[in-house]
Amino acid sequence: MRSSVRCVSTALLWGAGWAYAAINLNGSQAVLPLSEHDPSPIGDPTTYYPDQHDCPLPCVDYANIHSWIPYLSVDRLHRCQEPLLMQLSVTQPLDDPESTILLRTCTSSSNISHAFAAKQIDNPKKSKELYQIRLDTATACVTTGIEVQDKLKLAIGSNNERNSIYTTRLLAGMEKFFSAKDNCDENFLFAYYQGTVAGLYIGPGLGKPTAKSALSALSSHLRTRGAVSNTVVQLCGDGRKSDRVFGISIDTTGDLTAVQKTVSEWSKGCRCYRSHWRSSI
Repeated sequence: MRSSVRCVSTALLWGAGWAYAAINLNGSQAVLPLSEHDPSPIGDPTTYYPDQHDCPLPCVDYANIHSWIPYLSVDRLHRCQEPLLMQLSVTQPLDDPESTILLRTCTSSSNISHAFAAKQIDNPKKSKELYQIRLDTATACVTTGIEVQDKLKLAIGSNNERNSIYTTRLLAGMEKFFSAKDNCDENFLFAYYQGTVAGLYIGPGLGKPTAKSALSALSSHLRTRGAVSNTVVQLCGDGRKSDRVFGISIDTTGDLTAVQKTVSEWSKGCRCYRSHWRSSI
């Protein structure tokens, strides 16, 4: 039986490009020649070295997180005063000393220069060496889906209000990520901006226009009502299938660990965020 994908909205903007990074994928600096015919990055003044810059390179290729700049600790994020998009594993808890921490990051604002010499990084999920390419098999990539209307449950924390611009700029960057055509198979995304963190999970049975619609609705709500210490919206429970769970968690106190845990629970499909739900959007 053919699977269907359910979407909250049909509006979707496609866009992808290329980003570059002259560092190794494990986070170490690239100090050896790339090949015998290409001596960079040695001696090249335009080579990008992460430790010499407060922020990672701009988000140019939203669909290739392997082109993003890797950081090995959460503390490293604090140097950057611009909004960042992040990918991190939900199976490696940030509060577990045994975890291997790898944060792939890019700057989602236009205030960062990207005039650095670096090599294009191929997107692994498009590799011809794969037995199956996810972009050709993921339900959200190969099925048009059926548009349905639904309401997101909304829960908010204490009235520790903060300027909503921090949150809305994060959500705008997350919208761009899920608007990229080749991100139809992505289920997780995190973001950070000057102490405000956000995390999103979208089940594989939901089309990415769902994320765009929800992010837009939440941004409108926050611009009107303002941001508080914690904000959670979700489509979860009430008989909903696990592959159609969706949620966004925002913490303006900088607790990325708590946001990671919430997103992880959504991804397991067996536990929804528990709170006194204030309203819906």
